[in-house]
Amino acid sequence: MQQARTQAATAATQARKAEPALTLSRRYKASLERVYGAFARQEHLARWFGPEGCAIEDCDWRPQVGRPWRLVMVHADGGTNPVGGVFREVLPRERLVFTWTWENTEYAGLETLVTVAFKALGDMTEVVLTHEWLPDAPARDCHGKGWTSSLESLADYLA
Repeated sequence: MQQARTQAATAATQARKAEPALTLSRRYKASLERVYGAFARQEHLARWFGPEGCAIEDCDWRPQVGRPWRLVMVHADGGTNPVGGVFREVLPRERLVFTWTWENTEYAGLETLVTVAFKALGDMTEVVLTHEWLPDAPARDCHGKGWTSSLESLADYLA
């Protein structure tokens, strides 16, 4: 029985690895501490996070392994997109890993995985964001637009 469970879990993991993933890399002219803080501290994240034209409300974001998080993206037209998840890994100034689940989009209820890695490069910091377990290429592309815009907002925030 245990062997069957292990095989099923392995098959599920392999299937998720085969799903489309998104990887974006950006360099910021800011210290590792400052860039990591923009991601790790709720009061900073709420000021830049989300695609252009969105504001963040009801932000509950405190990176700690096993802790749930949730925020609401509010669009210029008043529409809202709540999203949340659970922190899986928190390595200060190195990596944040968390699940991502929309509450009211076409992807509502689908759990995906986001990894944000940080690396100091002299007076710059590189951020590599990977969003995995996306169901298909259109979902990858849609999330890619949102993340690209959000990372550009981070550059403006850090400037």
